[in-house]
Amino acid sequence: MFISWRMLHALDRICFFCIGGFILIALTSSCVDQHIKLLEPFYYPEKDQVFVFSSNDSIGKEYWALNTADDEKYEITIHDGHFNAMQTIVEKKYNNGVNLEYLIVDSVIAEVKSGFIFPFDEIDNTEVLFYHVSWTENKGQNPIRYEIIRNRRFDGYETKSVMGDSISCVVLSLDERIISDVDGSIELSTTGKEYYGRDIGLVYRIKNVNPEITIEQELLDIMSPAEFDRLRMTRDLR
Repeated sequence: MFISWRMLHALDRICFFCIGGFILIALTSSCVDQHIKLLEPFYYPEKDQVFVFSSNDSIGKEYWALNTADDEKYEITIHDGHFNAMQTIVEKKYNNGVNLEYLIVDSVIAEVKSGFIFPFDEIDNTEVLFYHVSWTENKGQNPIRYEIIRNRRFDGYETKSVMGDSISCVVLSLDERIISDVDGSIELSTTGKEYYGRDIGLVYRIKNVNPEITIEQELLDIMSPAEFDRLRMTRDLR
């Protein structure tokens, strides 16, 4: 049994951000409120933008279109290098972080079993943040079920070069299991890290599939929705 590179890429992009397992502590002091919000500046700002990511795999650029029309929600549509929509993610903002509310993968609605996205509170690195999502594709004669189980840990802060500038980042380490019943039961385990830049959001991710395969994704550019629309129109006219 094996998992193809194309399948690995598709699974690798699913619910790229998702995190679970926040602990809320009911305290009343203003200092605690500040502590809970300490990581909030490292998640996406409430501004409509399109993030352009590069990758060292065969797919190339991706465009992540962020819509913040609803003050309490983020909607992210991920487009491939040919501007085809691959995923639609709807997230809701709470006092302690962001929670995945809704996910569509290639026109299939996924089941979100645990879906916190990003914590606003500093969490001890011994605490595991649990995420679990699954979906079924009905392509061909036999439906194929996919499942992702991801554990994340807060891993402190680092300064990283982002689009030519030195940016303060929150670092999250991750351990992940990807399970599929295609050609029988297949399970793939990966490890990696994600970097979230202050006032930007996700800026870099690295995943170690095995000693020979490492997947990296890096923020290249940030554009306005109008610029993204013009870019798509230019391509359509070719």
